[in-house]
Amino acid sequence: MKWAGHFVVFVIVFVITSVFFINGFRTEKNSMEPQTLTVAEPMLNLSSDKDVYYSSEEMKLNASIKFEEEINVTLRLYGVPDSRGNYRISEERNISAGPERTDEAFVFLMPSCYGCAGVSPGEYEIVMELIRDGEIIGNCSKAVKLEK
Repeated sequence: MKWAGHFVVFVIVFVITSVFFINGFRTEKNSMEPQTLTVAEPMLNLSSDKDVYYSSEEMKLNASIKFEEEINVTLRLYGVPDSRGNYRISEERNISAGPERTDEAFVFLMPSCYGCAGVSPGEYEIVMELIRDGEIIGNCSKAVKLEK
């Protein structure tokens, strides 16, 4: 008789466990909600060939990007605003990046005339942003100095 009681308990535990495994441990709430994709934090680096630039001098920038998985993003670089609020350094590129480091090279000319260009000598920040589906998913910056 004692054996029959253990058998009944075993069957009940087996049935309950089977139901959870068949349903994948889902609850009604989380099985109805759409799953959103999350992207791991990218590794970013922005470097320049020099720290100080002069009027009309060429500036070379290198953007390094690394993700845990392959992803398509928009890489946006901008900096050195003039007196009207327009960025003298500005470019966007659609790129694919992943576990292998992706390098993107950029070349810009620094403003040639401080009065005409509305840019004064000083320190400026060049910003790199990675954008996916209209949302910034990573950014970094590099300070450079502009002299006469």
